[in-house]
Amino acid sequence: MVLTIAVWDPQAAVPGLTYQGILAGLGEAGVNATTSVLGLVLWGAVGFAMALAVSVLAIRRAINRQWARV
Repeated sequence: MVLTIAVWDPQAAVPGLTYQGILAGLGEAGVNATTSVLGLVLWGAVGFAMALAVSVLAIRRAINRQWARV
């Protein structure tokens, strides 16, 4: 997910530039790419942790498995 959003999508949108050139253009526009990627990684980790918690609770039968499928 992070590679798609942070690397491959920008390269597909501007095929004539290198990735470093895209990052330089973002920097000139006032966008900090490092902070954006870290935010994506954090967001993905939160989603993974939530899915893991529901899975573990369902396996241990602490919650109803029908609810976990929703």
